[in-house]
Amino acid sequence: MKIIGLLSFLFGVTMAQGAQMNCEVTETVKRVKTSYPVAVDINEDPHGSLQTFQLKSRPEFSALIAYLRGQAVLHLYSETSDFAFTSHSDMTGTGSCYYQILLPQEDSVQIQCQVEK
Repeated sequence: MKIIGLLSFLFGVTMAQGAQMNCEVTETVKRVKTSYPVAVDINEDPHGSLQTFQLKSRPEFSALIAYLRGQAVLHLYSETSDFAFTSHSDMTGTGSCYYQILLPQEDSVQIQCQVEK
């Protein structure tokens, strides 16, 4: 949960109420794709909004997606190894972001997010 403290420190601005960042997570494990939605409710929290989840096909991986004032942050990490991935996207121009992460054992995860107001 250290990342939540880091996000709280980095993001100190309020959000418009009622918006949502909708993400589609697509996992590819042994060439089999599984997709599911993850939503981040954008609220007036001065530290931003975030949603945590575990990958369904690889439950040893946990992730969080955060949003604040046009900025998205993805943090994906393994509970059982030293694997971790963190990235930031500026969504102010397009309202969307896309991540593709290669996982151990030739698996992957793609996450595409769009802000809906």
